[in-house]
Order: sequence, then C-alpha cells, then structure tokens
Amino acid sequence: MRAVTTSLVCIVVFAACAGRSASTSAPTVAALPSHPAVDFSGTWETDFARSTNVPASAVGSRVVDVVRQTRDSLIIESRVTDAQGRTEEPARRAYALDGTPTTWRYPERGIEMVDVVRWEGAVLVIHHTQRDRTGRESIFVDRVTLSSDGRTMTSERVSAPGTPQERRRSVVAGRVR
Repeated sequence: MRAVTTSLVCIVVFAACAGRSASTSAPTVAALPSHPAVDFSGTWETDFARSTNVPASAVGSRVVDVVRQTRDSLIIESRVTDAQGRTEEPARRAYALDGTPTTWRYPERGIEMVDVVRWEGAVLVIHHTQRDRTGRESIFVDRVTLSSDGRTMTSERVSAPGTPQERRRSVVAGRVR
C-alpha cells in the first residue's frame, strides 16, 4: 500500500449523506490497469480537523468507510453518525477501476451523477459529472492518494472552472483497521 489521496472520502462524505441507488452502464473506455502498489482496502474514519472546506453539516459527524479493493473494482460501505448520535443506513458504492462509467441517482435531491474512475500512476482519479433536475451540469474531479505509510488517505476535489459552487476541498481520513 503506497501513496494515493482520496476521492473516496469525499464521495463517502457526500454520497453517504445523499441517495442510495446506483446503476452501471456498459463500458465505454478501454480497460485501464490498476496500480498494483496502491490498495485502499481497510476501515477509514474521516478526520474533519485535518480536512478543509467540507460542508458545515458534516462537521461533528462521524464518517467511517470500509473499503474493499480488487484488481477490477473498488467497493465502499459508508456509515455516517450525525452530531446527535443518529446513525444512517449504510451506503454502498461500487466502482469499476477500468474507466466504466457508474451512474448514481438521488431522486429526493433531483440529482444524477456519472463517475468515471481511472489511475494516474499511484493516484486514483474520479471524474464526476453531476446534473440537477433543471439540467444544469457541474463537473468536479477527486484525486485520491494514500500516504507512504498507508495510514492516511486524502482526497483533493477541484471543481471545473465555471461550475456552479466552484471550489476546492480536501478530505483526510485515517486508517482505523
């Protein structure tokens, strides 16, 4: 397990608090090899004190993600406990690591998001395209890294210029197991 900062955590913090349905469309991108030295598998807890620009509603919550990574996929099960101690139903997301788009639908929020995951060396890159019920599109990219000691996962999120709610965000998680 070597260097990779985490979009995973961003996805967990935001997707775990949103909807829960997903479907995967047919592959449209040539298969990309996984990075053999990087494995995000484990249990991770978001460290809000070390994270920046996270939603105010997330601060005070506890977000724990269990990540299982294989050569071809990444599965994240997230459990969010809010500041009042209420635990939400676990959210489960599965991503193909070969560039196959995954579509997530959040009907209660009127949002559809298409994610494409690929490796850039030892960095896991997740490209998100989000559409709201009016058809407005937001694009942002998470670059997920793992520290050299394998104990810290960091996700750096950057919105595309001109994207509504344009911003930068960094979410840091520590390995629990």
